[in-house]
Amino acid sequence: MLSILGFILAISLLVFIHEFGHYYVAKMFGVKIEEFSIGFGKELFSKIDKAGVKWKICALPFGGYVKMYGFDHITPQNGLIPNEAFLSKSLYAQFLIVAAGPVANYLLAILIFTTIYFFHGRVEIPAIIGAVVENSPATISGIQKNDQVIMVNNNTIKGFADLQRNILMNGTKIVNFL
Repeated sequence: MLSILGFILAISLLVFIHEFGHYYVAKMFGVKIEEFSIGFGKELFSKIDKAGVKWKICALPFGGYVKMYGFDHITPQNGLIPNEAFLSKSLYAQFLIVAAGPVANYLLAILIFTTIYFFHGRVEIPAIIGAVVENSPATISGIQKNDQVIMVNNNTIKGFADLQRNILMNGTKIVNFL
């Protein structure tokens, strides 16, 4: 049950970010917003803000929409399309409004991955010996399975990539492990 709730919350966040992208850019170009909905179907909760936008949450949380004035059709007043209608805006503005939703999702993904990388960084595989071949130079020098390499020729080893790089840099020369 907890997984289902988590899934619904994650989808709702993605939908909100996507629709907010459309909303924000439409407002930037002066388009009148009539509704901002998270979900479809029966309305569970709604509130009308100072600008007259109806913010609502509906029963089926798998989608949403921003209802813009004059998006699909508009009745001209005195032969003119009202300035706050979506269709009155330039093709460039209409393109930016429509593209803003997916762009907002891409920006969210970049933010999430950047945050994960910032707090968790790269995954370092520890330089632990997994196996030693019998009668090999490693066995003769006393290296055993599960030994951790912390230095190679006085260079500190933080992980497997450092160990590999130090061994390759030395080629056929003798390498001192610690």
